[in-house]
Amino acid sequence: RLGRSLSEAEGRALYERTGGNPLFCEEVLAGGVDRPGSAVTPAGSVLHERLDRLDPAGRELLEIASVAGPIFTAELVAHVAGADPADVASSVAALVAAGLVQHRSDGTLQFRHALVAEAAYDRLDPTRRAELHRAWADTLVEAWPPAADHPAAIAGHLLAARPRSEAAEARRWATRAAVAAADRLAPDDAALWYERALGAVDPRGDDDVERYDLLLALGRARLQGTGTVPAMQAFGEAAEAAGRAGDDVRRLEALVWLTEARYRAPGVQLNEAARLTLAAAIDATPGAPAGLAARAAEQLARVETFRGTSERAHAVAHQALAAARRSGDPEGEAAAARALRWALVGPFGMEEKRQASRRLADGLGPRSHPANWWNAHSWMLLDALEAGDRPLIDAELQSCRRLADRLREPFLSALTVAWQTAVALLEGGYDEAERMIARGLEAADGAGVNAGGLYAQLGYLAWDRGEHAALVELVRGVAEAVPDRSALYRALLAGIYAEQGRSDEANFELDRLAVDGFAHVPRDGDWLTALAWCATACARLDRAELAVSLRGLLAPFRDRGVVAGGRPFLFCGSVAYYTGMLAVTAGDPDAALHDLAMALAFHQRLRARPWVAYTLCEQGGAWLARGAAGDGRRAAAALATAGDEADALGMEALAARAADLARQRPEAHPTLAPQGSGWRVGFSGAPFHLHDCKGLRCLHHLLARPGVPVRATELVSGVLGDPAADPERARVNVTRQLRGAVDRIGEHDRDLHAHLRAAVVTGRECAYRPAGAPPAWRLG
Repeated sequence: RLGRSLSEAEGRALYERTGGNPLFCEEVLAGGVDRPGSAVTPAGSVLHERLDRLDPAGRELLEIASVAGPIFTAELVAHVAGADPADVASSVAALVAAGLVQHRSDGTLQFRHALVAEAAYDRLDPTRRAELHRAWADTLVEAWPPAADHPAAIAGHLLAARPRSEAAEARRWATRAAVAAADRLAPDDAALWYERALGAVDPRGDDDVERYDLLLALGRARLQGTGTVPAMQAFGEAAEAAGRAGDDVRRLEALVWLTEARYRAPGVQLNEAARLTLAAAIDATPGAPAGLAARAAEQLARVETFRGTSERAHAVAHQALAAARRSGDPEGEAAAARALRWALVGPFGMEEKRQASRRLADGLGPRSHPANWWNAHSWMLLDALEAGDRPLIDAELQSCRRLADRLREPFLSALTVAWQTAVALLEGGYDEAERMIARGLEAADGAGVNAGGLYAQLGYLAWDRGEHAALVELVRGVAEAVPDRSALYRALLAGIYAEQGRSDEANFELDRLAVDGFAHVPRDGDWLTALAWCATACARLDRAELAVSLRGLLAPFRDRGVVAGGRPFLFCGSVAYYTGMLAVTAGDPDAALHDLAMALAFHQRLRARPWVAYTLCEQGGAWLARGAAGDGRRAAAALATAGDEADALGMEALAARAADLARQRPEAHPTLAPQGSGWRVGFSGAPFHLHDCKGLRCLHHLLARPGVPVRATELVSGVLGDPAADPERARVNVTRQLRGAVDRIGEHDRDLHAHLRAAVVTGRECAYRPAGAPPAWRLG
């Protein structure tokens, strides 16, 4: 009939309308399955013929019942018709016998096919329809108590009865139907009823307050359902209606909800214009109720956090918290606590964050909305991830999943999927994470909610798999599209370029960020993440001069993990992992090994397999750099384990790096060169690191002048900085320092120790006089 297959939805709708009756299916398909309204309208159709053969009483009963819908009771039909129940019962029996109506197990009646109801309804003229809808509404209110149990049916009849019913009454019942839908967690149904209520408002009227109330309720229903962008439109119109009414408090409330919708909507919505509009509304409403003022502060603090102005976010949050406490409003205190927690996103004290998150949960009562509980558990989950507390992560994620399943809000469901994906990525479950991301993106796209966290996780997955080239264009485009967060994306670009070996581009991006000691990287929720990527670039580029200052910035946070921002849900490793890398670059492998041991323990507590592999690889490099006795064996073991794990997880770039480090050989030339705060030393074995001492400085001076005698007093004054020493004291001092330095070298390299003991001459004149031609020393 159609020349194509039916979709699942079309097939289900066809069955519901026809009961599967072949003749009725033919009739419907002849009119086109997607044709609105009844498809059985042609005169002479089989249904109209059957209705025409009914007696007048039966035909009237069918028409009255068709207005009620597919299910009805004989008693209510009798009430609407004003007929004797016994006569109605007799007509019902005839209709059952004719195959038009059937009994249900609960004692009600229903049309055998929806098409029968449609055909009967089509026969009514508009005036008669309106009368019957009004009569059904009155009957439901009077004869089917309590009316509050079925507001949708009453509202539907009143809206269909207009203009015979009062518009205000229709709006009232439509609003009650919307509230009932919201109570049963059906926000999309609630939104439809609010839209119908708005349709009953006279567009020429001037009651902007009523229009505002309906628009605000509509926006909230859309926000909880599948319409964040339509919700923004409703809240914007509500703000305009409040503005026309001259009601600053209502306008502020609409803008608070509009900001929430902007946060949830796809794309970048929390821009400077949004911040300025909300801030101006707050300033214009000094007498706002405490709860509303605190909620406005919460939204503004979040915007300030996203805009990279944490100081302003802190000020807003603390002012709101003080005002809410003075008012004694628990709802206001809860909103102010949420504002403070947003303001604390970034490099702030872990204990302060945990207290703020705990305050959110402690301020909730048993009747608090489940979304508030989800919010509190989500913050505590973020804190647990930053602190490396795996048992708490699992417990809080379970709470978030349970609440999301109960709420069925698309936005919170998408965030919960992002949390689950974050844990899968943490454990190295890349295939599972990829499937979660795909499902999450499909659901978020269908619901019209922000899926930025899932897209970020997709990029993170590409990084771990070594697919760096695919990231470059994406990250560069985001850096240009979101200038307020460009520092983060520029740092990420620097890291990607460095990993690819594109040194010029990596150095360019890194130098832009390193101006004034990285002072221009905003100290906001992205600060730690940006510096972590800078550390990656710095280490790969061997920028020792930047490594010292960068490590100093990160060192106070070594006990925590790097979690990207407030809600992208990305764990980027322990801060100690990055300070360890930087210590190697700065020439201090002992400090590097200390920090990397901290990082390894942190990652093992989290059961973060990829990060354990990353850390073992860096440890291997640090042991190679130090080169102490046994370090070569330790490095080989760490690099082998890192390589095996990387291969098992599909981390190609990490596997290649571990293999490259494992192939490193001792230096071809003897070395005594400054490195960071100490010395890099090499001769016959792996190079190693020694802390600075006077003897090494004197030895370096002699090695630079092989065969040339140098007075001990010259070494004391020029190298050790003691110009007043007499010759004998100088001899004793220099001899002691040189022998001590040579003995320290012997702890790491016996061949070099023997060479120096034979070649270094001490006394009032000192010299480096090796037998034969002197080696080609690398002296830095």
